[in-house]
Amino acid sequence: MQALRAQGLHQTLLGTSVMDTRLTLGSESKALEGTTFTSYGFPRESAAAHRFAAHYRTREGHGPVGGFPALGLETVRLLQAAARKARSAKPSAIQRALEGGLTLEGVGLEGRAYRPGGDHNPVSGVAISRVSSGSLLELLVTEPRKALVP
Repeated sequence: MQALRAQGLHQTLLGTSVMDTRLTLGSESKALEGTTFTSYGFPRESAAAHRFAAHYRTREGHGPVGGFPALGLETVRLLQAAARKARSAKPSAIQRALEGGLTLEGVGLEGRAYRPGGDHNPVSGVAISRVSSGSLLELLVTEPRKALVP
């Protein structure tokens, strides 16, 4: 929180991820006006991220909405990277690979680092948005602290 205050953010945040889609606003957006909330991140602007969105659009008939599709992609990519590191698809081998720490460059969302020691909580940037005039206003993406990244 100190890093956010240093960047000028002095407001209570609603810690949720289900508000990062415009579908949440609907007809009740007035009740949410001014709400500031966190989410898994904003879509990345990279060739890989655009390919993901294009494949998603082809398969689903519309582009990714909110952070959940990208979070699903990053979850699959994490398991894939852990299996490669372990040179095995056995759950116990994947678990050992994750316990040793793993850094993953993000495609759908920001990159993530899993610290050695079995902590399953990734270190990553977090997106902060606000409901403003019935729309979602992207405020910033926090940077993960370099000291925490393995």
